Amino acid sequence: MPFAKLIGPSWPNKDFFATILDERLGNLYSYNYAYIYDNLFGSFIGYIGKGSEEVHQAVLKYALDEEPTIRVSAPFALAIGWRDDPDTYPLLCILADKDPNPTVSYAAIYALAEHYSDHPKTYELLLRNVRNSIHDFGRVAAITGLAAHFHSREGVFEVIKERCQLESGKYPRTVAIKSLGEWFTYFDGTYDLLLDAARHDDSPNPDDKEYKDPRYVRDAALEAIFQYYPNHEKTIQLLRDRSVNDQTPWLRIRAAEMLKTVFTNKMA
Repeated sequence: MPFAKLIGPSWPNKDFFATILDERLGNLYSYNYAYIYDNLFGSFIGYIGKGSEEVHQAVLKYALDEEPTIRVSAPFALAIGWRDDPDTYPLLCILADKDPNPTVSYAAIYALAEHYSDHPKTYELLLRNVRNSIHDFGRVAAITGLAAHFHSREGVFEVIKERCQLESGKYPRTVAIKSLGEWFTYFDGTYDLLLDAARHDDSPNPDDKEYKDPRYVRDAALEAIFQYYPNHEKTIQLLRDRSVNDQTPWLRIRAAEMLKTVFTNKMA
């Protein structure tokens, strides 16, 4: 992507990308997994197409298409390529707040957080979606955006804490736990909340699949404690307990590996 950002403004024959985008509209199969590349594909089009009204119009068609697999490619393209167009921000807000598809809402909220964090209305949009988005994905994007771009603002720590405790969706709750560890490590109450989540949250279930990166609440809480608080007086006790008593077999193994690492580092 850096090469597209670097040479995008002087990309030759960039208007031709409008033709390519229009032709692909007829091939929905090619967009079956577009949500995976919402940022990558959208950013590429934004960087390359910037300055071309033909490409702009093609991207607007994507944003208004009835198929969510098409719409999802538009937010990052618009935010990067046509950030200052007066219609871009309102359109992204509509996609963020009102789109019925979770992946489209997710992409729009992420694009707004990353590219319009300085806009006076973005904070309120994120705060609104943290609590009220009907989509788990929408709340995930809003939690991430608040923590990453507004962590120094008064009250944001309390909002992230609230989502750790009150959020019903396990994925948004996991992201809230991750955000708490990453952005609010030294805030009063963070360690105790992570400790409680590592012991008592019901995610993961015993039969849930293991992933390399934490995708469940207890998993994320243990990882945050291991990464940010290896020398805390309660960490060894927690890891020892989780290596024996956690209900999920692979998480017991992971806790034991963390415990071994902490002991090894203390002995070094």
